[in-house]
This record gives sequence, structure tokens and C-alpha cells, in this order.
Amino acid sequence: MEIPPSAVTAALGLLKKTLPDLASVEHSGEMTFKHEDVLGQLE
Repeated sequence: MEIPPSAVTAALGLLKKTLPDLASVEHSGEMTFKHEDVLGQLE
């Protein structure tokens, strides 16, 4: 399967508009995950 460069450029443009730039996202708060808590959520 071959994708033309214009389709790749268009897809990248859409991704940049819809997804935040993770380099500019700042998390303010505390995140604590425990192995047991995550396993409990899977059950």
C-alpha cells in the first residue's frame, strides 16, 4: 500500500489540530498509582 505525500501531509495537519502538543502540556498536581490499585481496576 502506497500513500501519496499529500495524504501524509494532510493527516499530519489534522493530527496537529486535534491532539495537543504534549511538549506544551503541563500537569499541575499529584499522580500516584499503586500496582495493587491498577490490578483491582482490571478485575
